[in-house]
Amino acid sequence: MRDLYQALGLSVSADAPEIKKAYRELTRRFHPDLNPGRQWAAERYKEVVSAYEVLSDPRRRPLYDEFGEIAFTRGFDPERARRAREAQAHPTEGAADSGLWSRDVMDFADLEEVRRTRFDDFLDRFFGGARVQERPEQGLDLRASLGLRAHEFIGGATRRVRYAQADGEWTSTAVEVAPGTAPGSLLTLPGLGAPGEPPGALLLELRLEAEAGLRTDGADLHVETEVSLGTLYAGGCVEVVLSFGRFEVKVPPATAPHQPLRLRGQGLPTNDGPRGDLLVALRLAMPPAGDAGLLEALRRLEGQRP
Repeated sequence: MRDLYQALGLSVSADAPEIKKAYRELTRRFHPDLNPGRQWAAERYKEVVSAYEVLSDPRRRPLYDEFGEIAFTRGFDPERARRAREAQAHPTEGAADSGLWSRDVMDFADLEEVRRTRFDDFLDRFFGGARVQERPEQGLDLRASLGLRAHEFIGGATRRVRYAQADGEWTSTAVEVAPGTAPGSLLTLPGLGAPGEPPGALLLELRLEAEAGLRTDGADLHVETEVSLGTLYAGGCVEVVLSFGRFEVKVPPATAPHQPLRLRGQGLPTNDGPRGDLLVALRLAMPPAGDAGLLEALRRLEGQRP
């Protein structure tokens, strides 16, 4: 099988953001929906998904870096593997001459074949190793992302998410997002990952989707609303209607246009503190042209300036 780093076009020193970026680019390029009838693209897509499952997992990547694909055989024991590698490097009289320990000591077709292979069978091939009690293998965790609007993070939501399984096939599941969940949170959904004992989990990243008329700055939300010249000058209230609520905004007398008014605690939820703020910028709604009385009043006002 191909080296997992090569499958993603990366070096062994690649960090987590580089691995995620490569995964997203390659799954978009080889997605079966974009390559109908192209078996090679489906195989390449499956290879990319399998490589990402391992290299994005902080538990499995170090094992792969140390032992190669042998680390994912059934019943794998890292301590026994280290002892076997040491014995291979310094063979005793009568021991099989198996050559160097490397990632290609067995010619696996893919990770699914690796997982069907017993670690003891690997040891028997090279060392005649004794059997160990078979341990059920835990299923791999899978990863996906779900985009939500601001009101869904604030008030909660039930959405369906579509994600790729370990074999590259697509499925979907309903996900409940609790009210007050912060954007960027990682939900762990047990039992929805790859088969195993126990099954793996689905790790779901919740990202904030852009929304027309609403701008974000960290946990703060920015919105703009129109206000009349009279309200700006004399003060008053304006109503702001958003997807997550209706807000009465008090406008102090002689407020300048575009001066933001802050509503504390009405922004996005956070993981480590109170909600962010909602900042309302006031945009002057110009009266229609041709009002002679208004024009005269404005001229008098201009004339009163020192």
